[in-house]
Amino acid sequence: MPGGPTGMGLIGLAAFPAIKFTGYALAGRFLKHRYQDPGISSIKFGAARTVLGIFAGITYACLVGSVKSSDTRIYLGLAPVRIVEWLLIIWIFFEYGSLTSNKQRLIGYSLLGVVWSYFLDLFGLLPLIIIPGWFWVC
Repeated sequence: MPGGPTGMGLIGLAAFPAIKFTGYALAGRFLKHRYQDPGISSIKFGAARTVLGIFAGITYACLVGSVKSSDTRIYLGLAPVRIVEWLLIIWIFFEYGSLTSNKQRLIGYSLLGVVWSYFLDLFGLLPLIIIPGWFWVC
């Protein structure tokens, strides 16, 4: 049974990280204004968050890929992983070395980031569904 991206499906596959990167760069811009730190690059934040998400996503898929569970449970199981990702990336970009570190603010923005990640998934997965040829099994 052949499987994998074929033809136009590669566009759908490429669209997912592009959409996530754009959304994460927007999140970086939002946080940049909230933290009032003009020195932070929204593009670098978006790139770092996207790379971290890819790494964590692949690791998560390898660890739970063998677990027999519903797709919904596996997808919802990403929530703790995403909380850690957002805590880490916000801390690195905005809290590290700050004299005015606020744990409640860090946790609040991290939880907001988790909701944002799930929201972006809707748009990131849409091209995979719409564009024919993404996955072919005979």
